[in-house]
Amino acid sequence: MRDVKQVLQVIRREFCEMPGLCLTEPQARRLWGLEPNMCRALLAVLVAEEFLLPASDGVFRRRDAHDNAAGTKRSLPRRASRRFRRYQIERAPSTGPALR
Repeated sequence: MRDVKQVLQVIRREFCEMPGLCLTEPQARRLWGLEPNMCRALLAVLVAEEFLLPASDGVFRRRDAHDNAAGTKRSLPRRASRRFRRYQIERAPSTGPALR
């Protein structure tokens, strides 16, 4: 049996390395080779730490700076949003299309 702290570190690292990662509990169990009760407990710990955000459809994803307490995305203020878009266009690779 692996140490719980090590498994939590592995899970955190996976979610950090793959920013768009969204997993259901069964997918997480298979990915990390966990027993059902252990997987549920670890996901609950990460939700309690506000590292993961559970969706109503059973999917877990990493909570980011734009999530509010209700689990919905906060929109950027209009001015910040325009600045961010301008930055994306200015930084777009010259050989490819502009990022959106």
